[in-house]
Amino acid sequence: MDHVKDKGRRGSMQERQQIHTPTTEAGHLRSNEDGSVALSFG
Repeated sequence: MDHVKDKGRRGSMQERQQIHTPTTEAGHLRSNEDGSVALSFG
């Protein structure tokens, strides 16, 4: 799928999460209290 290729071109999920607003084409990223990131679909 296309978003898998994008991850290689644009950098890791962690890098994108820090630079851009926490949203992706596939779903929404939310930062957890412990600093980890969860990707929720739908």
